[in-house]
Amino acid sequence: MTITLDNLGRRFNKEWIFRGISKVIDPLHPTVIFGNNGSGKSTLMKLITSSEIPSEGSIKYQIGDNVIPEDKVFSYIGMATPYMDLPEEFTLSELLQFNLKFKPFNDGLGVKDIAEIAFLSDSLNKQVKVFSSGMKQRLKLALAFYTKNAILLLDEPTSNLDQKGIHWYQEQLVKVGTTKTIVICSNAKEEEHFICNQIIDINQYK
Repeated sequence: MTITLDNLGRRFNKEWIFRGISKVIDPLHPTVIFGNNGSGKSTLMKLITSSEIPSEGSIKYQIGDNVIPEDKVFSYIGMATPYMDLPEEFTLSELLQFNLKFKPFNDGLGVKDIAEIAFLSDSLNKQVKVFSSGMKQRLKLALAFYTKNAILLLDEPTSNLDQKGIHWYQEQLVKVGTTKTIVICSNAKEEEHFICNQIIDINQYK
């Protein structure tokens, strides 16, 4: 999937959050969005998901010569963000089965495989609401990594992870990194965006 940002801008009322962003993002150019809290990183991420509309400019989504309509882009996206809630009344097994109703996992993977990848095999019958913050973050990331999709969007992906969890995140990102178009929002933590070779610094577009 190739994502082309063309003179992209977003404002709230009369205040511009950012404007003039032009970049091409594809599997060869995993991209990190830099910026402090409140700088507009998550807003740009929401524009890329097509859940918000730009105030100026445009975004084009393309696989080969095929242009993907904006209202279909969601079906190509896997994401993990702090503002994304999990259905906590479900057990882990129920949640993974529920996810399968909307998108398949990567070829050959099943519910038990995803639980094992996320080091959650012993928690298949536990409700997600009893999970620690680190367990929930690994679950979000495992779903983003291993649900079949062309675009991987991660917002502050190492939040709530201890050092062992960060190492796990890095291993999984390397495994899937060549198969997806990657965008990572980060507060300049290299451990989060080490795979990226293209930068969008929100502060340069104020």
